[in-house]
Amino acid sequence: MVKCQVCGEEIGNAIFCENCGSKIPSQKKNKKEKVINNNNEKQEKKFCANCGSEMASEDKFCSNCGTHELKATNQVGNNLVATFNPGTAFLISIYTTGAGHIYLGLFKRGISFLISQIVLVVLVAIFTLLLGYLWYMLAVIVLLLGILACLTLHIYSIYDSYKSIKKITNGESVEDIMFFNKFM
Repeated sequence: MVKCQVCGEEIGNAIFCENCGSKIPSQKKNKKEKVINNNNEKQEKKFCANCGSEMASEDKFCSNCGTHELKATNQVGNNLVATFNPGTAFLISIYTTGAGHIYLGLFKRGISFLISQIVLVVLVAIFTLLLGYLWYMLAVIVLLLGILACLTLHIYSIYDSYKSIKKITNGESVEDIMFFNKFM
């Protein structure tokens, strides 16, 4: 039995390791054998989204092209099939808080970032105006702290969008939850 040089897993006649996805050098592809179920049970068939070849239901990687089962489909939250340009998502998230998440299909997370930013700006403006009539220096301090809080939220939104892009391009599922649920 042939073993993968990267992870040591037995691979049989596959061109790519089904455990780690690495290509097996100088391995000729053999025809696929069909497994007949004697119990007359209906078996679920799975096909590679990249090359279309049939995959066993327990396979993580396509034995024909080596593509991960999730990487080819880019499943996001509610199983939408999506293709994204990571650069576009990153630039959009820099422009507007939460817009990168919305571009990625993470609507709850993106809207929660956007609404949180708007509420924070409104609160800072109200407190600055109210304190401006009473204590000028306190109003300036509140304004500076508010700007710092808004920038922190915006930078965290960009970072979270970047992490989500990385997960999606690696074939991992990304949960579409409101961002402040992480802290509760």
